[in-house]
Amino acid sequence: MKNILSTKQKSLTVLVSVLISVSLAALSVFAGTTIGTNITTEGEARFLELAANGTEYVGLKAPSSIGTSLVWTLPSTDGSANQTLVTDGSGALSWASGLTTALTSGNIFVGNASNVATSVTMSGDATLSNTGVLTIASDAVTAAKIAQGTAGQILMSDATPDAAWTTMTGDVTIDSAGATTIGADKVALTTDTTGNYVASLTAGNGIAVGAAGEGATPSVALSALTSDWSQSGAFDVALANASSELKIMESAGDTYYGIFDVTNLTADRTYTFPDATGAVVTTGDTGTVTSAMIGSDIANADIDASAAIAYSKLAPLPDTYLLVGNGSNVATAVAMSGDATIANTGAVTLATAQKKGIETVLMSFETGEQTATKIYFPFGVTIDKIRGTVMKAIAGTDNGTITGANATGDSSGGVITATASDALNTEYSATPTTNNTVAADSYYKLTSAKATAGGKVLVTLEYTRD
Repeated sequence: MKNILSTKQKSLTVLVSVLISVSLAALSVFAGTTIGTNITTEGEARFLELAANGTEYVGLKAPSSIGTSLVWTLPSTDGSANQTLVTDGSGALSWASGLTTALTSGNIFVGNASNVATSVTMSGDATLSNTGVLTIASDAVTAAKIAQGTAGQILMSDATPDAAWTTMTGDVTIDSAGATTIGADKVALTTDTTGNYVASLTAGNGIAVGAAGEGATPSVALSALTSDWSQSGAFDVALANASSELKIMESAGDTYYGIFDVTNLTADRTYTFPDATGAVVTTGDTGTVTSAMIGSDIANADIDASAAIAYSKLAPLPDTYLLVGNGSNVATAVAMSGDATIANTGAVTLATAQKKGIETVLMSFETGEQTATKIYFPFGVTIDKIRGTVMKAIAGTDNGTITGANATGDSSGGVITATASDALNTEYSATPTTNNTVAADSYYKLTSAKATAGGKVLVTLEYTRD
């Protein structure tokens, strides 16, 4: 039994060794073993499909002739979608994005800084549409981008679409600054000009002319009229010089002129002649003016400053009326009304509302300033109200009083009381009922009194004139 097991063990060992040898021989093909040694067929590597799918394969095959042995080293990782294997020229392969048929509308392939074709949009001085139409941008073609001609030349198009630098010749030339020069005797002064060539001049009524034609200097001057001259336009004849006058020869004698002149004016003046035939009268004419010429209208200037016109010759003026200028600056008879009226004796009477008035006096409770103050009136009045406003705070302890009185005695109800410690601007009032009338040129008296000195009150007397 022991010998049988030993024999089986030796057989198993030999089988394992054979399998290992075969496996290593198969693996050696991919570990530097040369594929293909047939002298008539190039070596190739085949990759079979799954046995379940059949016996077809894909493979790589060497060319029939190789100048120098070469080994390509595959990249260590997979590439991105649509990338291809490229060589660096030394046998190292790598993944790279190759050209595709996909290209953005209107874009073109341009090599970038890494020498790789890249999709870009044409821009700058020109653009390209997806139909291949190239459009040059506005103002893109500058003088610097155009081939230069010589000084004074211009860019001229011939019968073809081409343009060329051309020197201007003939009747007109041009310099490099753009200035054109017309050659001597190059312009024929006939129908070649408009308004510049005067072939001839024709004299007219009051207009004399000189010679005309090429090279001539025509002259135009005023001359004697040969017929009546009519100014039909709405324009004036202006003698725009202080020394200018209008002169008309006398009707007989042919010696003297009648000269029209204007004195210094403060504004434009219009002198209108009447719709009548006759002589013009001046201030120096003392014998031509008649009553028929003056008629019934006499202006202020027609009356001598020393004339003494009786009042009875004036238009009647109603009793107590006055002559007052109206809105048209015309003296008009009106009765005085409103705040005053006037009698035919000249006495003016004020309206009741205008008889009201006030008088103010500052009364003091200060030491040495408590006194009686008289307010004189040049006309008769009645004291209607006594008002007071504290101008300096009233001292404490006791009240102060300000009593009103006329020449007869104190006024009943005519006392204002300033309460002790009253502040600035405190107001008081009193209404006198007796001894509150004052005759013309007489007085109304205010008397201040306070035991403890201190304080001032501005007193206002409101009155009505008699």
